[in-house]
Amino acid sequence: MKLIITDGGRKDAGLRGSFTGDCVIRSIALASGRPYRSVHNDFKKLIANKLGYIPEDGILTQKPAFKRYMLECGFRWNITCRIGSRDRVHMNAAELPIGRLVLSLSKHYTCVIDHVIHDTYDCSNNGKRMVYGFWSFEPT
Repeated sequence: MKLIITDGGRKDAGLRGSFTGDCVIRSIALASGRPYRSVHNDFKKLIANKLGYIPEDGILTQKPAFKRYMLECGFRWNITCRIGSRDRVHMNAAELPIGRLVLSLSKHYTCVIDHVIHDTYDCSNNGKRMVYGFWSFEPT
C-alpha cells in the first residue's frame, strides 16, 4: 500500500516535542477529518481529566470511554482476529476494505484511507503486519 508521511496535524495544532503516544489521536483525526487539536482536547477531557494531560504512553483503547467516544464520532468496530480462529487480516490492500479506517495493530494504531497508509512511518511490515480489528468511519 502507498504511504503518506503525516503527523495528523499535531505540529499545526501547536503541539511540540517527541510525544510518541499520540497514534490513536492522530489516526482518529485523519480518518474522521477532524482537527488534531479537537480530538486531542476530547481525549484530555474524556480520559486524562484526572491527570490534566494525556500520558506519554498513549490512550488506553480497551476502556469503555474510548469505545463510546468512537461510536459517538461515527466509527463502527470490525473485528478481524478472533481467539482460536486461523483467519488473519494483514495490512495490505487485498485484505482491507476501501474507506476511512483506524487500524488496531500490536502496540500501535494507524489510519488507512482507501488503501493508503497515513502515519509517521510505514508500519505495514511490507503488508504482513496483522490487523486485530479496525474502526471504520461511517458518519451519519
